[in-house]
Amino acid sequence: MNGLITKILIVSHPKKEILDASQSLAARLNIAGFETHIIANFDDELDVSLDEIALCISMGGDGTILRAARLLHFGNCTILPLGHGHLSFLACPKDGKDEIELIADCLSGEVPTYNPHLLYLQIFNDSNDQSDFYALNDFSITRENNAQVLRFKYYFNDTFVQESIADGFVVSTALGSTGYGLSSGGPIINPTNNGFVFNQIAPHTLANRAIVTGPSDVLTVAFDKSSACNAQLSIDGRVFEHGCIHNIVVQKCQCELKLARPSYDFYDKVRNSFF
Repeated sequence: MNGLITKILIVSHPKKEILDASQSLAARLNIAGFETHIIANFDDELDVSLDEIALCISMGGDGTILRAARLLHFGNCTILPLGHGHLSFLACPKDGKDEIELIADCLSGEVPTYNPHLLYLQIFNDSNDQSDFYALNDFSITRENNAQVLRFKYYFNDTFVQESIADGFVVSTALGSTGYGLSSGGPIINPTNNGFVFNQIAPHTLANRAIVTGPSDVLTVAFDKSSACNAQLSIDGRVFEHGCIHNIVVQKCQCELKLARPSYDFYDKVRNSFF
């Protein structure tokens, strides 16, 4: 470990028991000689230089990991996920080690890293104004409460595929395929797959199937005017305000995360989680 870099960032979910655990961990790290910075509130900004952070610890679920990545500007700083989410497919197993020992192993480079890809979303309104979003696991477009079903057309690589009437759709990374996409009838995808999954929610058809893309494919969804203002956007379980939607463009993001994650048996995790 470089003795000049002793600052550790802890990004915590604001839930009380998780924040309490984060503060307890920070106190132990301070005793061990590290300078710790905790960010818990969703609107908090980073108060330390990125170059000074030796390690980022995520205390929460996968949404907290994505928030940590945003704070780090998707840079090269390693994120150690100490899972407090429901399934925590990304959580780093402790393997019987104390948290301080695990953190020391990460700082010394003894814990392998994993680089999951993200989804990059471009949302355009009727005035062609663009809003950009990123998703680690998935994003969904669903009809708002008491709204009519959504009507949309979708294209892959500018090739028209289908005109749909549905409650919405989910787009998942391979990593996120075990979440909302799975509960909507989609497949489980090995996280080494670099494509994404497009799956409609309650479509008015007997021929619906999820589509698994390649790594360079681009999905475009164009909404009917009757549906443009009735769609709700959720990213990794969090609802985002966006106004009326004219169309959406989705593709694999060129940026990646750097997560501390020892090798593990994905199918063993699937069996223990779902069967």
